[in-house]
Amino acid sequence: MKQLLFFLCLTLIHAICFAQDISIADEQAVQTMTTTNSLNGSVIVFENSTPNPGPFPGSKKIGSLNYKVGSATRGQMSYEVGGFLSPDRLKFRIGGSEVMELRDTGLFTVNVLELNNGARCSEGGLWLSSCSRDFKDLRSIAPGSTVLNQIRKLPVYNWSYKGHPSDMHIGPTAEDFHQAFQIGDDKSIAGVDMGGVALAAIQELLQRIEMLEARLESREN
Repeated sequence: MKQLLFFLCLTLIHAICFAQDISIADEQAVQTMTTTNSLNGSVIVFENSTPNPGPFPGSKKIGSLNYKVGSATRGQMSYEVGGFLSPDRLKFRIGGSEVMELRDTGLFTVNVLELNNGARCSEGGLWLSSCSRDFKDLRSIAPGSTVLNQIRKLPVYNWSYKGHPSDMHIGPTAEDFHQAFQIGDDKSIAGVDMGGVALAAIQELLQRIEMLEARLESREN
């Protein structure tokens, strides 16, 4: 989120200077925008008045902000109005490749936000991680017995974020999770890792249950 806000701030500065080349000395402000519009603040407008022919219009680009080094465009933010069956799109490109796309909820929109590696946020607000074999280096099968033993020792708290006491959650801290399983970092927990730990533990428990059932069956016979 911080990177996105920084990118948007740079975009605003670039848009102000878009119509002309400006030489800027070190530590010199580019431009200051002051407004008395309390509803929208300072506004920069991009408009494409080209008519969209046909009874079922297709998509149309409204405008883009390009970041260039020499003749090469290194970054871009562009807005595209959707057509009859497609949603509006706000696209972000870095190094010539699209890295993120935000979409309006059009007629056939499936994902509101989508990254170039396949990770996406669905229209229902569910985050779907990129988990294809095509993106993974599969190292080894997680040892279920070790995972289960670490879960047994892992503290699981009822907790809330500081300053939000009514917003309760349940789970471990990132520090404890990282120390127990040596994955991720000590400041955050990935949902795919939490799910992977749970699946490895469940598989281990199923194996133990099957062994106990086999012993009971042999005694009964």
